Amino acid sequence: MNWDHLNTFQAVAEMGGFTKASRKLNLSQPAVSQQIQALETALHVRLFDRSGKKIHLTKEGELLLSRTSKITGELQEIKFLFDELLNLERGRLDIGSSAVFGTYILPKVIGKFHGTYPGIELDLHAGNSHNVISMLLNGEIEFGFGGLFEDVPKVNYTLIHKEPLIAVVGRDHPLVEQDRVLVEHLKTVPLIMREKGTRIRRDMEAWFNHAETAFFPERFIELENVEIAKKLIEEG
Repeated sequence: MNWDHLNTFQAVAEMGGFTKASRKLNLSQPAVSQQIQALETALHVRLFDRSGKKIHLTKEGELLLSRTSKITGELQEIKFLFDELLNLERGRLDIGSSAVFGTYILPKVIGKFHGTYPGIELDLHAGNSHNVISMLLNGEIEFGFGGLFEDVPKVNYTLIHKEPLIAVVGRDHPLVEQDRVLVEHLKTVPLIMREKGTRIRRDMEAWFNHAETAFFPERFIELENVEIAKKLIEEG
């Protein structure tokens, strides 16, 4: 069933004739007649009684008109909703982000976006870089922010931020006296490390493995929260 045919049928029924309907729809009268005939053929019924000077709806036509009025209203509402989506007046974005990016960089960006497009609902899903990629591949998010994993063939990426990796210690820690922190210095030092699945954890493990003598720290605390890590370092 063709939506244009239904729209033409409703116009003919409301205007009371083919000529008036053709003017309203900006179509030729033969085109209007052809659409009505096509609709009647598709439904296997007569929609209009054409025996008199004026056309009248048949019982089947009255039944269809009661339904098309509702359908037309819903379709117009759908069109309005999609117009809003196209104009970014309404909608929803599901975004994934790693902890560091989501905590220190993304809030400012989200604030600016919300100021420009207040009708767009944002749902931020937090997780490590591995989680972000999993959510992306599972279709749970439209896009995400996380550490770069170049070995994921189904993911396209754009580099938007680089951050240096530095060693952070408390003021009284022995490593404060070192001009450079070498990987060997960390063999016996208690470390605070990010959880598995994060890019920084993977980089650190690779760093340990490429030391002169490969090792893994003897003592470490695994954390997901960067702010807790800061507090622990402050407390020695």
